Amino acid sequence: MFTAAAILQLIDAGKLAYADSVTSRVDAFLEAVNGTKLETLLGEGIRKVTIAQLLHMTSGIGDYDGTKYTVDQFANFAHDFSPIEILRGYVPPLSPYAKPGTSQHYCSTNYILLGMVLAAQAWAEGGPASWQAYDQKASVLPASLKRDLLVGSTFVDAGRCSAYTPVHGFLQSYVGVQPPIASQDVWNVSCVGGWTAGNFIGPVGDVARFTHELYRPGSQLVSAAAQQQMRNFSAPGTSSGHFYGMGTFDLDWSIGAVDGTGAAYGHVGDTYGYQSQSTFFHGLGPSGSALAVATNVETSSQAQPGEATCLGYHAVKAVLEGTPPPACTFVVPQRFIGKCTCTPAP
Repeated sequence: MFTAAAILQLIDAGKLAYADSVTSRVDAFLEAVNGTKLETLLGEGIRKVTIAQLLHMTSGIGDYDGTKYTVDQFANFAHDFSPIEILRGYVPPLSPYAKPGTSQHYCSTNYILLGMVLAAQAWAEGGPASWQAYDQKASVLPASLKRDLLVGSTFVDAGRCSAYTPVHGFLQSYVGVQPPIASQDVWNVSCVGGWTAGNFIGPVGDVARFTHELYRPGSQLVSAAAQQQMRNFSAPGTSSGHFYGMGTFDLDWSIGAVDGTGAAYGHVGDTYGYQSQSTFFHGLGPSGSALAVATNVETSSQAQPGEATCLGYHAVKAVLEGTPPPACTFVVPQRFIGKCTCTPAP
């Protein structure tokens, strides 16, 4: 949500366009930083990928976050994988005949590339040629909100999670990693986490307030037109997917609403030892409401943030409506996406 919001602010300001190719925005910066180009790292197919496709997860780019990356990270807990290192060594090159925009697949690599766009813009405006020098918090918060939002939060570009939080994180297991990882405390693993694809650390209050400000009517973070793009789950031009807007999941399933109705949306978080969900509820209160859930256990089903959201939403809704809380259950028939079912109180 943070990376998407920063990109959408540049679009709102006329500094960036949805149709811009990622190569046109990043290559000069990459050459200054590392003497390379995106095409060298990802293949010539990357020239066809646009900013909108990265935001919408329709770029066709492969995900870096798989078994090879995990094996290497757990072989050296302290190693901070830089975005350039990830793009060079862990993302499969795009075929020159790839057709971006034809299908939607969740892929964190998209948001590393959007981070490169943001760092390149900061460099073009006089900043140093360094991905670490890009200040994620400062870039996403307008002056009017700097004292109110993300006060206790950090975006990590170096160091283990133990350097930033007292909360240990526990990993249930990780399929395919040898030796097997099971019930392991991973608090001392690098917290860079794919950089702009997952390096946020902060309290749930910070996340809930940011989520509410991002999606509420009259947001000071992004325009109404940008909010509409974030909530567009149709994945334009694609025949599959339709679960992801721009930096935003359709989370209707987590409160038992019909998918696509826009009752609940926001983002989930899943990284080694920690899982979370931050949700905006469109119809709960005059300007909507937000709930953030964080857990320090990573399970293969990712059930606990969704279940807490299901139960919490319906409990609060009942209080606001002056009715007895319903009896709710939550099951996960597949990984991550579950089903919230509630029965009205007698």
